[in-house]
Amino acid sequence: MKERPLDSSLLFSGLLAKERLLLSKRMESQEFSQGEEIFAQGALSDSLYLIESGWVRLTREEKGERLTIATLGPGDLLGEEDFLLDRPYSVGAEATSEVTAWRLAKAELLAVVGEKPQIGVKLSIALGSSVIGVADYLAEHRLAKTPLLSSLPHDLLLDMARRLQPKRYERGEKICQAGDPGEAIYIVESGRIEARPMVEGEELSSLGEGGLFGEMAVLTGRGYSATYQAATRVALWALSREEFGRLAQAHPILRRVAGEHLRGKAFALPAAAEPIKTAAPRIRLSLPARPPSLGQGVGMVVAAFRDLMRWQAHQRRAIRVQLGVVVLLLIWLCGISAPTAVISSMTGGEGMAALLATPTPTFTPFPIPTDTPTKAPTFTPLPTDTPVPSSTPTELAEPPPTETPVATSTATLALAAVPTATPTPTPTPSPVPVTVTVYDMNSNPRDMDWVAQTYGSWIERASPEADGSIYRVVELREIEGPVTIKVQVKDSSGNPLPGVSVRCSWPGEEPEIKPTEEDGTVSLCAMGDYIIPWGSGGARSVEVLGGAPSDIARALGMLGGTNHRHLDVVFQLMP
Repeated sequence: MKERPLDSSLLFSGLLAKERLLLSKRMESQEFSQGEEIFAQGALSDSLYLIESGWVRLTREEKGERLTIATLGPGDLLGEEDFLLDRPYSVGAEATSEVTAWRLAKAELLAVVGEKPQIGVKLSIALGSSVIGVADYLAEHRLAKTPLLSSLPHDLLLDMARRLQPKRYERGEKICQAGDPGEAIYIVESGRIEARPMVEGEELSSLGEGGLFGEMAVLTGRGYSATYQAATRVALWALSREEFGRLAQAHPILRRVAGEHLRGKAFALPAAAEPIKTAAPRIRLSLPARPPSLGQGVGMVVAAFRDLMRWQAHQRRAIRVQLGVVVLLLIWLCGISAPTAVISSMTGGEGMAALLATPTPTFTPFPIPTDTPTKAPTFTPLPTDTPVPSSTPTELAEPPPTETPVATSTATLALAAVPTATPTPTPTPSPVPVTVTVYDMNSNPRDMDWVAQTYGSWIERASPEADGSIYRVVELREIEGPVTIKVQVKDSSGNPLPGVSVRCSWPGEEPEIKPTEEDGTVSLCAMGDYIIPWGSGGARSVEVLGGAPSDIARALGMLGGTNHRHLDVVFQLMP
């Protein structure tokens, strides 16, 4: 035991014997007397302890009270999650008898992981989250070596590496299904992945160590293009869609690189020995049912120009030069030559100078009446010395009298025009917000901000049917103990609704659907993942399948370092 204390620990069982020995040699034995504090809640987690003999009580301070949450004995680890995830101790530890424990300092672990990164990778997979010291390895040896991310700066890759979550799949397990929404981008750490395309006739492909997949589904939102399945036991790193979105929002360079990747995928051409010949785009003209608006017309022109540019980009240089000359000629013809000819015909051959020299018309257009106050009107009579041109009269028995123009002020004309009253739009009633009642472990009222900060969970609101019916999340209650989420469904009067199906979903696995019991409750969503760190959100989602739209409770899971603490959900059918 003194030579290899970690051999009895389940957390380190995935390491090779020589790897456990390497860590064990860096551990030192330490003794504690009864009642002595081993570490305090909230203190810096600088050490991990393995109890060799004696008993230790784990405590947590809540509202000024010190609560006992567990008692641990020989072979148990103390503070391992907080230590490996580099966060303060979430609980306190006190010796309830004489205790001998093996201590591993953080500096010693970092030295080992720096020398043997695979030890950190294996511990991350066993713990379900990236452990301290692994981010540097992931940034340099995984992220920086993928074509999509290789041009990004190291600090951004390091930030991304800290957000990666380890995943493990056995041979034959399905990772993601073709057509399913893109929930995450995956990088293969070890093993081999088989990709089955959604389109029939395409060949199967496989990915090995360092392979990247799922990025197009996340970037485009169109779903996975293939079904990815573990051909061997595999270890993956997953970057969730939400984390990628946060990174893209914080780092503009990531948005630019992602956009370039999308354009490259959309217009990439296969390599060939001979130049690739592409057919000129066919222009099909059809008469629309009604003339397009100005905005639609501009959009049609822009779309046609974009298609033309894409086509010419794949032509030989000579063709592109010829096309450019034609475009310049068209611009000269339409923008210079044609307007000049029109102007010359209008001015009797005098050209633009004659047009500019023509006296400006003396007609003042009618001002458009508005409700806003205007300046005092200026009376501008029409000049009488300039004869008004009239058309050549036809021969009549008696010519009609010519009306004498009357000078009318601009203000008189403005007052004669009566503005049309603008109808007042009928206000659309806004939906009444639905309040979610939240309670913590001690039945104290909380709010959704507390839920977001503690769990990272949130409610995706649905739109009601035409009759207004919808299942709303009305209550979230924190509970500790069971490993399943308890969901209750109520009718509009608050009575239990039995026999209503409830679905629990999580990435990479088939959803679980169960009906509610007589009391309107159902337990499902058995959770094996932890929310580490707190507030980062879990992988579970629950919703009602009861003939009406339903809110979805998102990012549910168990809080790391607790006895399966999680949120139970109550839905109510709104009329």
